[in-house]
Amino acid sequence: MSEDATHNSSKGIDTQPPESADKQSGRGRISALVDETKGLVSDMKEWVDLRVRLVQLELEERIEKVANQVISLLVIIVLGLFTALFLLLGLAVWVGSLVDSPALGYVIVGGILGLITLVIQVVGPRFMKTSSAPDRPSLAEHPESKKLLKKASSTTEPMPQDIDRGKTDEAEELS
Repeated sequence: MSEDATHNSSKGIDTQPPESADKQSGRGRISALVDETKGLVSDMKEWVDLRVRLVQLELEERIEKVANQVISLLVIIVLGLFTALFLLLGLAVWVGSLVDSPALGYVIVGGILGLITLVIQVVGPRFMKTSSAPDRPSLAEHPESKKLLKKASSTTEPMPQDIDRGKTDEAEELS
């Protein structure tokens, strides 16, 4: 190396010809771009994994919430049924003591419950609320469906006539 090249290289000045400097800087740029791309891909994979995990946790939370509500509802129903059972048994014993026949008290309370059930069965459907959603036309009756079906049928090719025999025109040409 000449004394000027040594002096310039010690000052940090690039003494290589411009072509080789461009090639090296191009390689450096490409390797930097590759490293950045790898980092970006790695970050995207991590983001997708975290997003999937978040969705899983949210789903687990919803399922847990619904399960807790169902269990609470079942406990309330069971306790309500036991309460009604004991109240009705007490009523039957009390009615039986009024008529001096415990069995007749149970029959009277059972008859009253049977009448209440019959009235609810006959009159109840009149008062039951039906769906508040308006009647909607079926998919085939919807105007947009008709337009789409007409457009689709006009743009598709007709089916081959030999389809019922299990052959198409191309299959016949091959055989």
